[in-house]
Amino acid sequence: MAYYFTLGEIPHKRHTQFRSEGGSLRHEELIGHEGFSGIQSLLYHLRPPTRISKVSAGPDVETIYETPGPLRPRHLRSGDLSTGPDLLEGRVPLMGNENLVLWLARSREAMRYWYRFADGDEIIFVHEGRGRLESQLGELDYRSGDYLVIPMGILWRLAPDPGLEQRMLMVEAFGHVGLPSRYLNRHGQLLEHAPFCERDLRPPSELVTHDERGEFEVRVKASGRVTSYLLEHHPLDVVGWDGHL
Repeated sequence: MAYYFTLGEIPHKRHTQFRSEGGSLRHEELIGHEGFSGIQSLLYHLRPPTRISKVSAGPDVETIYETPGPLRPRHLRSGDLSTGPDLLEGRVPLMGNENLVLWLARSREAMRYWYRFADGDEIIFVHEGRGRLESQLGELDYRSGDYLVIPMGILWRLAPDPGLEQRMLMVEAFGHVGLPSRYLNRHGQLLEHAPFCERDLRPPSELVTHDERGEFEVRVKASGRVTSYLLEHHPLDVVGWDGHL
């Protein structure tokens, strides 16, 4: 199910000049699934998102799987997982295949950088904790029991409430996440027998535009490798966007 949403300031028409009151030009960026034929959104930046001052290759982070053997029961003692430096750096892979990888993470610390997964969508289930998800599409408060769905290519980071222990299950999907067709009618509306309805879905609550220069780290994971980029301006400089979620 995809529905149209808008946040912040946007021009009256797409792909036209969009200027601030002072006359400076906003920079339009199209983010989409499957090129121009899938779900897409238009983001409007204060500055070009291509202003990168430094690029450095990070380590390979390919998940190592066990050698196939006899099928037998497994007991994953995830309750004993140690606390990591942050929820992304400290996460531990549990299991996976060619479609997805499941990770578990515990931490109290906010991410000092922004992150983008280039191979697919991500889902984060909040077992314990509370805080805020910051992204290019806006900010969203989370709490225990929430599912956070992050589209492919969107910059984000997690900022837990200070001092509060967080425990999360993270899913890397090598593709796109959608609702099962058995829960949707032919118009894309959730049916009455679905386990949730549109009232349960919360889009970002506000768009905070950061007009800051300096050095800001963005980490991008693609094809099993993390690359670090230093941007010349704050990565969350979006003044408005519209599109489908």
